[in-house]
Amino acid sequence: MKQALLDAKIGGDIMGGYDSGILQPYFSVIAKDARADQKGEFLAVVKGTLRKLANEGLNRKSLLAAMNYYEFKYREADYGNYPKGLMYGLQCMDSWLYDGDPMMHLAYGDTFAFLKEAVQDGYFEQLIKDYLLDNPFEAIIVVKPEKNLTAKEDARVAEKLAAYKERLTAEEKQALIRQTKELKEYQDIPSSPEELALIPMLERKDIKKEAEKLKWEEHKIHGSRCCTMIFSLPESVI
Repeated sequence: MKQALLDAKIGGDIMGGYDSGILQPYFSVIAKDARADQKGEFLAVVKGTLRKLANEGLNRKSLLAAMNYYEFKYREADYGNYPKGLMYGLQCMDSWLYDGDPMMHLAYGDTFAFLKEAVQDGYFEQLIKDYLLDNPFEAIIVVKPEKNLTAKEDARVAEKLAAYKERLTAEEKQALIRQTKELKEYQDIPSSPEELALIPMLERKDIKKEAEKLKWEEHKIHGSRCCTMIFSLPESVI
């Protein structure tokens, strides 16, 4: 699809992808630096390419190569500077947050085995038909920049400030000048060691090794129940 859009000279770069970490996932195709009058052509190329892929089939070797690549990444679990436990937790939340199985994205062995077998069954072509071609929910958004918008906004602000200045009396103007000068002088004065010592600091002894216990309270409001989760923090943190 990206190559087809570039060949049609729609935009200078093509981006997009699939966002699955939300309740209503979406697939996006973005043509950067395209013209507004190319909207119809853009839609025709996208739909035509998807229809061709769905009818003629995807390249099986490319599909298997992509799955091998992602399966290797899952098994390697190299998240760089990010803690592995944190990344596992975020993966769990992709399903757990919406009442799904929290282990769905961690127990990936069965998933990859299914996908590899599905390559030969037209599974991916059917996904294109069901969710990209026959899906009634779609949106075409044209983001058109306005030239010199910053200069126009600056001019509006300057005009507003000029009108405000005209309404001020001489005494009010002098008061603003004095307050601004006093504020700048206050900000330029460095804090004394005594003042800096008053800033509360979190020490290691303030941090417990045990996790805080969650306390649940149940309330009845207009015939329905709701729960409140309460947890305490050390005073030095608040």
